[in-house]
Amino acid sequence: MSRHLKSIVVLALGLSVLTPTAAAEQPPIEIYYNGERVVFPIDPVIKENALFVPMRKLFEVVGSEVHWNNSKKSVIASKENNIIELNIGQRQAFSQGNGYELDAAPFTSEGYTLVPMRFVSESLGVDVEWNPETRQAKLTPRPSILPSIHVNDYLDPDPVRDISGVSLHNLEDSSSVRVATVSNTKLAVLSEASPTQSYPNKSDFELNGELGKQAKALLQFDLSSFEGKKIRAAYLQLTNHKNLDTNAARTIYVQEVYKPWGIKANWLQTDNGNGSWGAPGANSDEDASVYRISQSSFRIVTWEPSWFIDVTSSVQAWNTSVRINNGFLLTSDRNLSIFNPFTSGFKPQLIIEYADSDTIEPLSYRSKLRTALEFLSTNYTHGSWSDTSSGIINSQINADKLGLGDEYLKVLISFFDNYVGEDSKLKGGAAKLDSYYNGSMGKALIYLYQRTGEPKYKIAIDRIRAMFSTLKQIDGIYIEQNTFQSELSYLGTDFLAAYGEAFGDAEATDIAINQTLNLYDKLVSSATNGIPFTLMIRTGDIIGYPKGVGWSRGIGWLYAGLGKLLAYDSIKAHAKYPEFVRRYQEISSLLVSYQDKSGLWRNLMQYESSPLETTGTSMIALGMVYGVNEGVLPKSYDYIVNAALNGLQSYTRTGAEMGNAYPSNQDLIYTYPYLTTSRSSFGFWMELITTRELYRDKLI
Repeated sequence: MSRHLKSIVVLALGLSVLTPTAAAEQPPIEIYYNGERVVFPIDPVIKENALFVPMRKLFEVVGSEVHWNNSKKSVIASKENNIIELNIGQRQAFSQGNGYELDAAPFTSEGYTLVPMRFVSESLGVDVEWNPETRQAKLTPRPSILPSIHVNDYLDPDPVRDISGVSLHNLEDSSSVRVATVSNTKLAVLSEASPTQSYPNKSDFELNGELGKQAKALLQFDLSSFEGKKIRAAYLQLTNHKNLDTNAARTIYVQEVYKPWGIKANWLQTDNGNGSWGAPGANSDEDASVYRISQSSFRIVTWEPSWFIDVTSSVQAWNTSVRINNGFLLTSDRNLSIFNPFTSGFKPQLIIEYADSDTIEPLSYRSKLRTALEFLSTNYTHGSWSDTSSGIINSQINADKLGLGDEYLKVLISFFDNYVGEDSKLKGGAAKLDSYYNGSMGKALIYLYQRTGEPKYKIAIDRIRAMFSTLKQIDGIYIEQNTFQSELSYLGTDFLAAYGEAFGDAEATDIAINQTLNLYDKLVSSATNGIPFTLMIRTGDIIGYPKGVGWSRGIGWLYAGLGKLLAYDSIKAHAKYPEFVRRYQEISSLLVSYQDKSGLWRNLMQYESSPLETTGTSMIALGMVYGVNEGVLPKSYDYIVNAALNGLQSYTRTGAEMGNAYPSNQDLIYTYPYLTTSRSSFGFWMELITTRELYRDKLI
């Protein structure tokens, strides 16, 4: 439970209507729960205008779960998503994460702990009716529309994994284990088709395993800064550059190079001044290691995915001079393009975990977050104008809002300078405004305009807003390639709500809430056990087959978008807001039931055989953060978010990446077994963390 206080208020919780009279003239105090009298082991006590009763009996009667911390003399109790925390001998108490000051502190008497009955009861969803004349209290439980969260299931997690109290404002720790990145210092491409041609330090380079068309790459990294350090792990991160066909899968192979080489190396020559390869293409045992490390990825699109290949044994051998560092030889099973821009963090990189001395200490969560923030502030100066960049950009915006450093605003400006010209015209991938997918970029531009006042951003924003007047709709829903897609919620209607709030556009607000409601109803119209589909094909007047039922990332698009809309005052003031909240709560209760004990949701969440998936988990938890902190979900749902965060950290080895991600395509989730790392999985993980931190700051 958060210990940040939203407010400190003095509560007239008890029995201010009582007047002191002689004890002999007053009837005994009687407590009734649902009409039945409750008998306590000792009599209730009135203290400083509040009625105190024995704690355990009260918790038993109202049906709450109890967790007692003997060393702290504190108790956490929960009932149907309502949570309280009391400290014996202290007036400060917590209800739903908010701080309160009681009229009198809980105390012990005759071996029993007594607690304020009204505060405890009403905080746990039980109404209290007091009759001062008869001195009777009637307790009546309030009905709950959401499933109960069993808080005891989420308490006392593994202390190594419990990260609920970690703040981005304080990531220093005593750990001696650190992570550093090294960009490639030398590159050469070997082409079978042009055996004497050199391709030094290209901004992108081809790999190809097809006979007659083979292309390989040589990469070398300067490890001099790690001299004397103990390298514990090393990973080679490679980022895809160009689109391949939709169902593309590629395997990259990595070998150690045994011969020295120069940047003018080619298929035949090493360019070390006096040598040739033992076999063309460095294809002999004397050229490179026989052993090849490999990793496969699929759904190959621009800037997605990333290969994150464990090369620990090679880097350790080089750093200890067991073998000479001549770098890596990269090959692929078929054609592939790897990104190697000169000014972006998408260059091939070694991600190295190291320490000053031998230690078995694990890499701490704080260290991982430091690495993640460093990547956000330096590596993502360039990227695609698309949904795959949205999580990263939103994370950078949040980091700037949190005041974590000026570099986050600079990297945002650098990113959008690639797409918004000085003449205010959209260029590159942003030039063709024909899809609500542009909305996520539009919302980021709203923030940049509010932050900088730069007129070119406002012109670009207005163009994106105008685009929504031209997009095709069916059944009151914007469509994408003749389909209804859950992405509309996160990518499209969130922008419209942001635009409406920022610029007083009531029409944009109205479109946002109506489109979201219509989309939700459409996707759940053929639901399986309440689980919505995430894509429905429409041809003419005929709805084709729905797809993606239970696909966690698709549901994440829908649910995170729903959550985001809860934060806008203009949405809260809309006549359909109560209807909107009902749907949000409806899907929230469903999602809780499918969370795995690991804290993650599965790729196809209703199938236990489906693998755990990080991108969908981050987005679902993100949608829940908004609901909890806007008061639409009970505070107990924050335990669900904590469980997700604890589980997610298991799938990042260094903080520079997030693994176990499926691709963003409904067709592939049924047919391809591979999971991978991607900018999407990393970005949505960081959006979840930074959004939660924003609300944590809000509660201070």
